Amino acid sequence: MRIFERTDEIENLVRSVTDSTFNQIDQVLADVLLNGFSSANYTDAYSESVAATGYDGLAFFSASHTNNLNSNVFSNIITYSTVNPVISREAIIAAQVAARKYKDPSGVRRPVNLDTILVSPDKYDDAMRIVYSDKVSGEFINDTNKVLNGSLRVMQWEKLALSSGGTNTTAYWYMFDSKKVGEALRLLFKQRPKLDAPDIPYKNKNWDYTIDTYHTVGRGYSPSVYGSNASGA
Repeated sequence: MRIFERTDEIENLVRSVTDSTFNQIDQVLADVLLNGFSSANYTDAYSESVAATGYDGLAFFSASHTNNLNSNVFSNIITYSTVNPVISREAIIAAQVAARKYKDPSGVRRPVNLDTILVSPDKYDDAMRIVYSDKVSGEFINDTNKVLNGSLRVMQWEKLALSSGGTNTTAYWYMFDSKKVGEALRLLFKQRPKLDAPDIPYKNKNWDYTIDTYHTVGRGYSPSVYGSNASGA
């Protein structure tokens, strides 16, 4: 490519590898949520077996999270009529109410403000209608939606549509406290993605670019993140 002055193609290839790296990291993070309803190990975007359990040995989303002080438990699974409901106005409000009643292991009331909804692109339109309609979406009544209207942020994440293991996860949805979510979900970099050009060409005149990153994904105390896999069970 250098001989024929195809610099544009060289840049294209290098950029493609760089994009692939960032997409893998993105999927690894999404897999924590997508596989958070089971305690079984799963295979991530690097084809590595990953433990799905958190600090208490339970799934990230559990109805009985424990602590190391006493027998108190808490749930961060969205529940309305049933656990893991499909996304709806009622389920969103139920999750907010439950989170505001959260008590820490010492029994102190420490309300969690679930101010953000996170969905796949497939559910983004539904979530936007539920949250931002000034009237109750889908109803033939003139009832106000002021409780939700403008009070929540709705975000979509493309990587939430399919897990690395090939599971269709388009219906999964999540809510979190934007100020506390970092206590529950963490990405720690020892070395951020770094692209290195070759120091010297090889004998065959080829240039080898390398991209390197060193990071780990952590799961912490999780009352600030709620989830539903929309299974109704």
